[in-house]
Amino acid sequence: MKLEDLWGEDRGRHYIEAVVREITEKIRQSPDDPAGYLERAGKYVTAGFHQDAVNDYDQVISLDPGSLPALYRRGLSYSELGEHRKAIDDYGRLIEIYYSFAPAYHSRGISHEAEGDLGKAINDYIQAARLDPKSSLFKQTVDRFSDAVIDQPEDPNAMFELGLVWRAQREYDNAVKIFSEVVRLKPDWRQPYVSRAYCYERVQEYQLAAEDYTEAIRLGYREGRVFESRGYCYQRLGEYQKAIDDYSAEITDGRPYYKTYTHRGYCYGEIGLQEEAEKDHKKAAELE
Repeated sequence: MKLEDLWGEDRGRHYIEAVVREITEKIRQSPDDPAGYLERAGKYVTAGFHQDAVNDYDQVISLDPGSLPALYRRGLSYSELGEHRKAIDDYGRLIEIYYSFAPAYHSRGISHEAEGDLGKAINDYIQAARLDPKSSLFKQTVDRFSDAVIDQPEDPNAMFELGLVWRAQREYDNAVKIFSEVVRLKPDWRQPYVSRAYCYERVQEYQLAAEDYTEAIRLGYREGRVFESRGYCYQRLGEYQKAIDDYSAEITDGRPYYKTYTHRGYCYGEIGLQEEAEKDHKKAAELE
């Protein structure tokens, strides 16, 4: 919204003219100082005069080619002007200098989307979400990410990444929906089953989690302590022998830690094998 929309056309114009005159005088006195151009550009942006802002950002960048604020804000103004290719170039230059600046990926994703390149937009939204999940832009990024994926629904890789974002935010119901769609699109891909199983565990749907771990194992998945994870689900379901078998498989694979023995010891106790239970609890105490 422009200032004249808030105050009326005359008052808004007069305010901008007065402020710009003041800053312009500073620039006249120190023409090689990029700060003056940057300040004036900000006033132009506030008023909605993006072409004027771009002209001042050009001056800043000519004086200081590595100015991160000028590159980012010029990109935003180019986007407002509909010049998305130029915006993408500015965001790209910024990312080369400051690769972990999440807003640049978010904004570049919007420009890619405006250019009709959903694949690149999704990649940028993924990167923005990964870099700064606690930022104020995160929700906007995920919303745009979700919309882009919906517009490109047959891309299981993009959908899987969206599921990971929801999982990281502990939005397990949303994550399960996304992983389920990935499984539909690519049923022989092991990782979505494991990721969905993790979400099921967190909402205490242990039977569904165990089924997903089983499918991942059938497909050849052996990473990430998968037997122990399935064993814990069986333990919570009261299927103690199955749990013992999985904990034993984890131990046989050489990846146990103290909780593996603790859990197996508990299961042994539940089926009346006290001697085995005591041995496992002793081993757990040694490893802890």
